[in-house]
Amino acid sequence: MDLIRHADTALAMPAPTAGIPASGTVDDKPGWFVDCDLESGILGTPIMAQWANGIQAEIVNTITKAGLTPNYGAWDQLGLAVEKLVSTGPLATTTIAGRARLATADEARTPAFNDAVLTPATLGEAFKSLNQNLGANGYQRLPGGLILQWGTYNHDLQQGQHFSYPIAFPTAVRSIILNDGANAVATAVRVIAATPVDLANFSVFTWRPYTGAAELAGIFNMIAIGY
Repeated sequence: MDLIRHADTALAMPAPTAGIPASGTVDDKPGWFVDCDLESGILGTPIMAQWANGIQAEIVNTITKAGLTPNYGAWDQLGLAVEKLVSTGPLATTTIAGRARLATADEARTPAFNDAVLTPATLGEAFKSLNQNLGANGYQRLPGGLILQWGTYNHDLQQGQHFSYPIAFPTAVRSIILNDGANAVATAVRVIAATPVDLANFSVFTWRPYTGAAELAGIFNMIAIGY
């Protein structure tokens, strides 16, 4: 689309206020077009230059803003212009209005972006892959950096024996929880506490039941929380 072509046109666009009825006059009545009906005394709504120029200007300005050249014989330019403006506009962020971009699974695993939309499916993928090991000794990385780890270990009779987490914590260990595992006999040594050694290891302290029988090594389960 381009500007109307006719002998009776103005080369310069009239002022946007030209032709607007004065406030409070009989013609100052926003509304919808009606057809002419002379039998009912209705003359119909005239097509005013001010109104037509406004429609024409809105369309042509949208076409040129999209970087297209108005073409008098093309009737699809408005749609093409809108598509281009939407597809090339700025990405929406927490502070900028714009078009939405879907986050990738890799981005969701290390959420440090503010210009993409996180879908439920992508969030689900973020918990998997390198962020998850569901084995007997495994871990789960959570968005935001928190890491949950668990495992089952065999300990001997040594007090303060060291064990390794499934993976090292990057920054800090916040909590270690222990409980006795599948110890078959009552004389097995019981674990009572653990303390971090470093970001990759922890030590276990035990209680030795006195039953008169030989003390045996045992099994314990561990849950650790850190980041």
